[in-house]
Amino acid sequence: MDLLTKEIIVGIVCRAEPTLKRVFLAVFLFSLLGLAEQASGFQQASGPTSEKSAPSAVSAPGTDTTAYVPGSSVQHFRELRFFQLGPVLFRPSARIHYYYESNLFATPGSNSGTHGVALEPTLEAFIPLTANGIRLDYSPIFRDYSNFDLSHKMSHTFNADSRLDLTPVLNVSVREHFTLASLETSEYVPARELIFSDARFKRNSMSTQLNWALTDSNAVGIIGDWNHVAFEESASSGARPFFDYNQYSLGGVYRRDVSPRTGIFVNGTYMRDQADDPRNIASSDGFETLVGVESQLTPLTSGQLSMGYRALSFDGAKDQNYKGAVIRGSLSKELSETIRVGVAGTRSTNLSNFENNAYYVTHGIGFTYQQMFGPDFLIAVNPGYQRNTYALPLAPPPGGWAVRSGGSSPLPGDRFNRRRGPL
Repeated sequence: MDLLTKEIIVGIVCRAEPTLKRVFLAVFLFSLLGLAEQASGFQQASGPTSEKSAPSAVSAPGTDTTAYVPGSSVQHFRELRFFQLGPVLFRPSARIHYYYESNLFATPGSNSGTHGVALEPTLEAFIPLTANGIRLDYSPIFRDYSNFDLSHKMSHTFNADSRLDLTPVLNVSVREHFTLASLETSEYVPARELIFSDARFKRNSMSTQLNWALTDSNAVGIIGDWNHVAFEESASSGARPFFDYNQYSLGGVYRRDVSPRTGIFVNGTYMRDQADDPRNIASSDGFETLVGVESQLTPLTSGQLSMGYRALSFDGAKDQNYKGAVIRGSLSKELSETIRVGVAGTRSTNLSNFENNAYYVTHGIGFTYQQMFGPDFLIAVNPGYQRNTYALPLAPPPGGWAVRSGGSSPLPGDRFNRRRGPL
């Protein structure tokens, strides 16, 4: 059974980091955190590449937008303006977000439209060490909605990324992401099975990668990830929106550069999900193998495509064991010095707390158009399409199935959503 979401995102950014003049306007879905920095020209990380690419201007719906190759953001800090105090580089900035959500609680027939604003100051710092260093940023965010009283109007996000060159051929990178928030449901449900909740939670995501260059064109790496989510309280409705969980993964990757602009890679990853799930079905063990290619197709066009196989075994839901394909890909092109376009797609699985499903399969594709107007103004349009497919039939809601994406009627067993706003 499927859930469809159709998304349209429009963002406008005015950027002037050193003088705290960044203004951000997001209409329809969400605020596109990091959009201005991504648009400044992030490149793919060098060396072995796992499923997570370097920060990109476009991502497929359903993916964790906070994840990227550890160490890959370090070299880009100096690409934007900064000031220096002693050995440490600093860059302050601020954003003002405007949101509109036509149906805040995603309830058929509900008139819960609301407007919202958020203020997000950010302080970034870079500490040079070896040939690279440590990059840090902290953002407190104040939110307010026109007709919904938030229990916690502040959220906090901290990120750290580092790359240390131990020898000319050996380096280690560590990435840390911490969030204390309530509304940012995509932090713990990347594929947006849950659209809105005001339950406060903590998330801590850490990734470590060790890279060893065997030759000029061959490299191997070891990658370890830990992702922890814990809720401090229930939502204002009295229910917990999701369960606490820990996700662990350990894998290896081999990369070979077949030309100065193209590399192929193979990786294998063991995965373990430990879920504090009252249904006792979401915990699993599994593995994933991927084969992919990454290329700078032309001086202005780059792309990546990987395909592989994932197998998951659920101890409490043997009838839902999963074996299937995983696909990830992206393509970006600079049409001019000020215009960039891109597309990204994915097919993968995510944890589920919906009825008696342990997981769901997400198919997502996203597009982006970005144009700079001077050094401090960016406009971006990011439409996306996402489809979630469940292993077990979905029970119809009270009153039957509802459609809010036009006047068409749904097929039996399908549920459609069209959403606008950041949540």
